[in-house]
Amino acid sequence: MKILLIAYAIEPGKGSEEGIGYHFCKEIAGRFHDVTLMTRPNNIPALKVDPAFAHVRLVGIDVPKTIGFFKNKHRGVYLYYYLWQRVVGRAVRNMKEKFDIIHQITFAAAWAPHFLSNDNGRVIWGPLLNHAPIPKEFLFYRPLISDFKDNLKQALKKYFLRYSPAMRRAVAGTNTIFFGSPSLRDKYKNQQSISLAAAGTNFKVADKKDHKEKFLILFVGRFVDLKGCVPALEAFHRFYNSLSAAERRNVSMRYVGAGPLEELLQKKAQKNHLPVDFVPWQEQKNLESLYDVATVFLFPSFEGQGLVVVEAMARGCPVICFEGTGPSFLAGEAGLTTPALEYSTAVTGLAERLLELYCEHRDQPEVFQQRVQKTLARAREFTWEKKMDAVIEAYHAKSA
Repeated sequence: MKILLIAYAIEPGKGSEEGIGYHFCKEIAGRFHDVTLMTRPNNIPALKVDPAFAHVRLVGIDVPKTIGFFKNKHRGVYLYYYLWQRVVGRAVRNMKEKFDIIHQITFAAAWAPHFLSNDNGRVIWGPLLNHAPIPKEFLFYRPLISDFKDNLKQALKKYFLRYSPAMRRAVAGTNTIFFGSPSLRDKYKNQQSISLAAAGTNFKVADKKDHKEKFLILFVGRFVDLKGCVPALEAFHRFYNSLSAAERRNVSMRYVGAGPLEELLQKKAQKNHLPVDFVPWQEQKNLESLYDVATVFLFPSFEGQGLVVVEAMARGCPVICFEGTGPSFLAGEAGLTTPALEYSTAVTGLAERLLELYCEHRDQPEVFQQRVQKTLARAREFTWEKKMDAVIEAYHAKSA
């Protein structure tokens, strides 16, 4: 089987888009011998020296330098990606080789159409992700231009999802669409649409998690509004204030990451005398030990998935998040959720979930361990090997 993979974002040792692109391509390359990977030229050097891609033909594709202006300093990464898709579509049409499978993997953006066709075989698209706009009450980082940029982004997404002829052609020309966000479940009614989480665990799923006296709450991610880092801290504040002085001695919170809201978080923690420490960005190989010492993973993010959620579950951390989001989709019944309809109520709900887990951990360790085992069982559904079974099945499916 001759396969062409297209991955805008792909980089070893990373999380988020880069990590998703890397692991999807690595797993597929490990199962097939005739694989071509098309990506941006700046991704090629690292892949050339990666043994997992030793037999893969690497093709670097980029937009003209004059158009590349849009990507510099994040002036317009969405527009850049759209234009990159057009360049890729033209490059694929001009290739002399014929492929049994053309699989467009990342940027995972459900709003951006591809420009691919494959008369010789099948076109696979996804997993695609999408998330609803963040409620304004949950926005804290607001430079003057942010409202304009956010409104423009939402308008562009709405246009492409609802009205774009290019999107209609992309959907019609795709044999199988993988969706990774619950909100996309009914979007592609006339296609073979399959639920497939974009996120997969990069760590070995633990057999158990040792019970520790300390109750450590962990947050991992960029310190931006999308990730819900501020409501996470305020929920910890409310939970912490509900404890006695003796109980507080064994309770703390840890933030791992960086971002524009870091100063605000630090000031809030210091002002309220909260036991919160901040750890800078870590390489993937160093994250596992941070999950291992944590008791619970607090992640009220609005994003379409959340790779860190699967990583946390793989190391036995029960997940607390907002319902109806990508993290809640990943956590499933193993997660603890609360609605994000109104800010104060949402923060209270998160604090109540923290207190619920704390009481289990302190008073009913056997019940808490059952929750941990349920979390680990859920994580096993997201191993890359298991995810690839669905991909391979789609590759071998007969076209309608």
